[in-house]
Amino acid sequence: MKDLLGKLLLQQNINKKNFVAILICLGIALLFWFLVALSNKYSSTINLPVRYEKLPYNKILINELPEEINIKINTYGYNIFLDQIISRLKPLTINVESNLIYFSKGGFIKTDWLVNNILLKLSEDVHVIDIFPDSIYFIFSEKIEKKVPINLDMDISFNSQYDISGMINIEPDSVTISGQKLLLDTIEEWKTQRLLFHDIHGNIKTDVPLLEPIDMYIKVDPNKATLTIPVEVFTQADIDAEVILNNVPDGMNIQIYPKKINIVFQTPLSMYESIKSDMFDVKADFLHIDLENARSVKLTLSKHPLYMKNIKLMPDEVVYIIQN
Repeated sequence: MKDLLGKLLLQQNINKKNFVAILICLGIALLFWFLVALSNKYSSTINLPVRYEKLPYNKILINELPEEINIKINTYGYNIFLDQIISRLKPLTINVESNLIYFSKGGFIKTDWLVNNILLKLSEDVHVIDIFPDSIYFIFSEKIEKKVPINLDMDISFNSQYDISGMINIEPDSVTISGQKLLLDTIEEWKTQRLLFHDIHGNIKTDVPLLEPIDMYIKVDPNKATLTIPVEVFTQADIDAEVILNNVPDGMNIQIYPKKINIVFQTPLSMYESIKSDMFDVKADFLHIDLENARSVKLTLSKHPLYMKNIKLMPDEVVYIIQN
């Protein structure tokens, strides 16, 4: 029994040694095959991304440019990792200003020498079979500039008794847009992004982003503005003011009643003490009045401080009498 077990163990050791020897031989064979393969020539296609810089400042590009160049190469197997080497150089940056060959409405750049320069730096054994595209074409339009006002797109509400107490200011109040004349001729203003202010109870000062151009060929400068809105508590007040007669026919003596009226309004609390009657002009205008048949005339308020809100004239018309 012991002899039988010994023979079996000896046979297993022999089989293991044979297996290891077979693996070594196989590895050597694969190595030789790989070395032979590396000495052969192969064709391959490289997709090389590109980006563009220094386009003509006074021109607008109106065509799409290729995002990559396809390069078909022929090289030895030992350059099999060329794609990985080139990937370290990606993307290919093309200086348009330096390389552009101009024609009437644009120009073109030959891609072959740009690509060959890169490949030659990597290996002299790389031969370019084909490049697509072989030329990159640029079509330009004349660029013009135009200044347009900023249009504030805003929805605002206030806490109880608060309101805007002065002029809304946006700085700058206009932007410079540049692009094709055909596109810019249709633009008369430039809107801000939609602004939402709710339950406001104090001054507002914030940066406001402007809308992005819908057309990629339009540029806007600057792309934001600073918005300032004065806000404070309002209170109700009133004051008496004399009615001014306007456009009374020559030689006609007209008497009105009442000669003074009461003006009711809301004003910022900080301005309450400074309000005077000479800040207001209340007029009875007789220009379009049928003097023979009418007996009263509507009043108009032609002057008042801009910060006042909800102004009411009491009464809002006066009775007149024509005296001989």
